[in-house]
Amino acid sequence: TSYTKAIQAEGAMSADDAKDVVTQTYHARLAARVADWQAQGYTRVVTGLTVDGAKLFKVSIDGTSQVLTVRITGSGVRCTKDVSSGVVTEGSATSQMFTDYATYVRPAGTVTPKSTALGGAAHCPSCGAPAPATATVCPFCGTPLTPGGVAWLLDKVSQSAYS
Repeated sequence: TSYTKAIQAEGAMSADDAKDVVTQTYHARLAARVADWQAQGYTRVVTGLTVDGAKLFKVSIDGTSQVLTVRITGSGVRCTKDVSSGVVTEGSATSQMFTDYATYVRPAGTVTPKSTALGGAAHCPSCGAPAPATATVCPFCGTPLTPGGVAWLLDKVSQSAYS
């Protein structure tokens, strides 16, 4: 999931590892956190991450965006360590239970892309050639392709649904 990918990118200290599933704002915040950890001589550790459940918590729709907040529970090691001493400066070096709230966004008026299993386009409507799900133009004839919708992007992860 995009949540797991974003948390693993944090552990890899590489905001770019999650760039395709997060908003530009999330990416910029994570890149700044990684730079801050590095400047302080810290490393982020994320291991043994398991997600036990996800439950839709809140839905918000306005004229510009659709927003979903999802309550995610799980366990794993998530901590920050001093590189030189190995001392944990934040979190715990042992696996802990957690509850996070992941906020996903997309533009108002969009729909979730259909997979080919659910009737989404698998071929170019102009020439009939196979059309990869992520293609914006047909690789064979150049016809612009209209995707079935816009995917949800992770915008924020917090321990409180209201922060």
